[in-house]
Amino acid sequence: MNRFSTPESILAAAVRPDTSASLSDISVCVLNWNGSRMLSDCLQSLRAIRGTNHSRFEIIVVDNGSTDDSVDMIRREFPEARLVTIPENIGISAATNEGLRLATGRYSLILNNDIILRGSCLDQMAGFLDENPGAGLVCARLINPDGSTQVNYYPRSLPSVRSIFAELFWLKRNTDQDSAPWNPDVACKMDQVPGACVMVRGEVFKQIGLWDAEFSCWYEDVDFCRRSLNAGWENWYLPQAKVTHYGGSTFRKLGMSEKALWRFHGLLRYSAKHFSWSQYTLVRLMVFVALVVRLPIVTFYSLSPRIEVRRPWKGIVPAYLRLIAKLPRSQYLGLESTRSDASL
Repeated sequence: MNRFSTPESILAAAVRPDTSASLSDISVCVLNWNGSRMLSDCLQSLRAIRGTNHSRFEIIVVDNGSTDDSVDMIRREFPEARLVTIPENIGISAATNEGLRLATGRYSLILNNDIILRGSCLDQMAGFLDENPGAGLVCARLINPDGSTQVNYYPRSLPSVRSIFAELFWLKRNTDQDSAPWNPDVACKMDQVPGACVMVRGEVFKQIGLWDAEFSCWYEDVDFCRRSLNAGWENWYLPQAKVTHYGGSTFRKLGMSEKALWRFHGLLRYSAKHFSWSQYTLVRLMVFVALVVRLPIVTFYSLSPRIEVRRPWKGIVPAYLRLIAKLPRSQYLGLESTRSDASL
């Protein structure tokens, strides 16, 4: 079985350390895969901010088939966390849903394991949702360790055929919303927000469902933002809620072939769900051309005599060929309703 495929049944073991979780305002859902050290820092930051946040929160950690000491570390060092263990990696969306199904809070904070929470960020995000009933979700301000804002994580507008073309052919993405001035110090509505640290109102999940488990990785948060907007909710960015984000830590453990398969699969599924048939057909054609154009380039790197150059590209050529062969069989899903197949 492919380690990123979903087994027929998930043998998840959930341990609840106390009964106070049923009174939580916020359910913090942290996903982990072979990130013991980063996860420890993340959970320690959650422990540290309990004194600076009045919101009651439970911690749910979903370990997505780790082979390092993550599970033992959680049990040993963070007994207050509710732990869900999944025997093998089933992808980001499906694993995140396992945590969200256990959430008892009014709001759920979806959190990457490479995030360090700061100050009263939980109170600020929960307070914003309390004061703005039209807001379905709110994301934090992602900052670098030096305090600068990670502006590249905020595309703000949803993907279009034009932006996908620019991305596929290494051109500058330039949509009307993205080209408009953006002040990261001012709260604002965004069509698309990063999923690294986002708080979601419970009613949103009840209305549109959880994350689409068919997205292994890439575009799963974009899809959720689009479904939220389609259902009439607002997606917000809140600059006051600052968190340190190290970024890309999990992806650095993956080879180029896995990244390519995940990324193009996510792009095609998103396009199949949310674009018209003609737009989806155009995207498929663009992906085909992009793969054909890139194939000689990745072949060159994968055959390099220098092992340090060749190693990251291992398996990329067969992955590209599989993607090219699969494109004619890609299924158009239609302009999908706001509800996902994944339910609470």
